[in-house]
Amino acid sequence: MLSAAGCSETQEQPEQRHFARVGNNQLTLQEARSALPDMKIRSDSVRALLDYRSKWVRKQLMLQEAGRLKLERNPSVQKEINRIKKSVFIDALQNYVLENRQKEIETTREEARDYYQQHKDKFTLQERFVRFRHMETNTLNQAEKAKSELLGGISWDEVARKYHVKPASALNHSRKYRPISMAISEVPRMQQFLEVIGIREISPIRRANGNFHFVQLMEEQPKGYNPDLEWALEHIEEWLKIKKKKDVLNAYVKNLYLRARANNEIEMSNVFDSDTTVNRPFNDTTQNPIHD
Repeated sequence: MLSAAGCSETQEQPEQRHFARVGNNQLTLQEARSALPDMKIRSDSVRALLDYRSKWVRKQLMLQEAGRLKLERNPSVQKEINRIKKSVFIDALQNYVLENRQKEIETTREEARDYYQQHKDKFTLQERFVRFRHMETNTLNQAEKAKSELLGGISWDEVARKYHVKPASALNHSRKYRPISMAISEVPRMQQFLEVIGIREISPIRRANGNFHFVQLMEEQPKGYNPDLEWALEHIEEWLKIKKKKDVLNAYVKNLYLRARANNEIEMSNVFDSDTTVNRPFNDTTQNPIHD
């Protein structure tokens, strides 16, 4: 009897129960939980799980119908699948190369200082730079509470951890300056607010991409500003690291190219009337870190 009861208890583990099923595809409560950010689970776990289940069922129904219609045989679908597959393979190769060349990519603060001293005269901002806070929540109620707490003097760290859909990312981004043209391009309405609101002012809440957003402008540096060393160092370090990644990848691909040519695997025909060289795949086009 004890043995049977033990087996029954094992089978009834809540996390392993089927949370939903569509055809032969099943979703467990554990899978649903693991697919959601921790912050979502803590803020409203039941609602978050039910929303996820609804989206999962919808997706499975559409995939099932696409299979029934044999859409994978459609030439345009096959072409898109092949394009995505090639893109995934290229990304995987680049990640593989960079992971195995970490020492070549590492950048020190001393390197950044040396670069600044050598190119000090070129460090002029070509556009306005801003440092800002971006709040993104799942519900309007959360956005309103977050805005109210910030206005009431609650710290940004606490508010972001409590309400933001990706608190760690929000906190990291809020510490950095960004050119206004690239500040928050994924939410154009918020970028427009950053153009007009004043320092410490909080924008109205707007819905975009399924969530609710507002921004708070914290600091700015005008176009034409010549940043001092400490202000520029973080940008230079980040830029130098990006440049090193480009250099590593370019060198790797160049070796692939030379090896393929040596093995007579590449053939390129001149189809142009002039002798002008139009293809320079391995030139370094990286720009100044403040201008880039």
